[in-house]
Amino acid sequence: MSLPPAPPKEVAALPEEDSPKKEEALATGLRLTGPDGRSVPLHLSTPVGKRFMGRFGEDCRYYSERQYTLYPEMGQWYVAPNPAAQNQTLLNGRPLEAPQLLQQGDVLSVGNYAKGIEKLPLVVSWTGGDGAGEAHP
Repeated sequence: MSLPPAPPKEVAALPEEDSPKKEEALATGLRLTGPDGRSVPLHLSTPVGKRFMGRFGEDCRYYSERQYTLYPEMGQWYVAPNPAAQNQTLLNGRPLEAPQLLQQGDVLSVGNYAKGIEKLPLVVSWTGGDGAGEAHP
């Protein structure tokens, strides 16, 4: 009879009151709204690229197949750029070079900061578990 492997020593369990609650992580989602008012809600980690952006119009062609990833962590949303993307990921008009915490009203776009090119801006907002922010134009 063999014993199960011991958990790694460097991993310590969080006290119950500090542990993230699954309901909280899923109760608040992120919504991206394009220039024409179309929007899409997200509730899970999502790679964003050319195919995903096709719903927002022809400027999706400036996106790489995988431009950036949006992901929830501990009840907050982050964006992580893909360093291999052809064009820069811009957050509020500035190049995004590392994962960044998102705030309500932030604008994600793609382009070239040095040349002043910014395409397909998407406004970040939150969706709530109570249905707040769930309306679509």
